[in-house]
Amino acid sequence: MNNKHKLLVGAALTLLSLQAHAATDCSGTVTRALLYADGSVNILSSWRNDYTVICNTNGTFGSVSAEICLAWYATALKAIANNKQVNIYYAATHTCATLPVYWSAPVPTYFGLF
Repeated sequence: MNNKHKLLVGAALTLLSLQAHAATDCSGTVTRALLYADGSVNILSSWRNDYTVICNTNGTFGSVSAEICLAWYATALKAIANNKQVNIYYAATHTCATLPVYWSAPVPTYFGLF
């Protein structure tokens, strides 16, 4: 295999590995944050225009602990009260506009204010 072919194969493999590890990084505003009786925190965001669960205050949504969830809920409330932008990151392959909604949403890696 000549150098040109090796370069093309390497580029193709790089693109495939990037696609396999693609993630979703969404930014915008949160207009509602709901805390359900079961502990679920559900937000209505500008990037999805529908509700997505981000965590559970009982620590039962993926690997997000109860303490982190309470901090994320407080962050969402602060963002709403102060009309601040937030950023949320998912290690899942979706677009922000097509994230699964409600309890089908992927577990976020982080959630924070801009």
